[in-house]
Amino acid sequence: MSRLRKVAAAAAIALTAGAVLAACGDSSPAGPSGSASISAQLNGASWGIGGVYARATRNQAGSINITAVDPGVTYSLAITLSEVDGPGTYTLHDTFPLRFAVVTVGTAQGWGSTYGGGGGSVTITSLSETRITGSFNFTAGPAPSSSETEMLTVTNGQFDLPVVQL
Repeated sequence: MSRLRKVAAAAAIALTAGAVLAACGDSSPAGPSGSASISAQLNGASWGIGGVYARATRNQAGSINITAVDPGVTYSLAITLSEVDGPGTYTLHDTFPLRFAVVTVGTAQGWGSTYGGGGGSVTITSLSETRITGSFNFTAGPAPSSSETEMLTVTNGQFDLPVVQL
């Protein structure tokens, strides 16, 4: 596995773990600033999460992390977009700046947009200090340590989330 893919996999695991901790530590039903929702079709099946289990963070360098942790321990999603300068379409890829998506099942490894010919894009339609909205579509290959063997297709993704400034 290339060094970049190892970094991407480690970052995705850290993002998902951070989202779990953040979600568990916030008792507000709507998260940090207003309502939150994220949804998509995962291999054709409807999936969605809201409330404290879905949010976005943004750091001073312009990196945005979108996380959605399923409290039912089914699918969880993490999207990382580095060097975001505003609304637009950002291609997911395995080169710098890092822009990738990861889907996990429970605590097990799952799929990543940088594995096995995966790819796609995230479109940010609105971005402010406190909210982000947009859409996403991607295919993701099984992570190297995953028991999954088939590609995952994520379509019709939509998000409307509060942003936590880091």
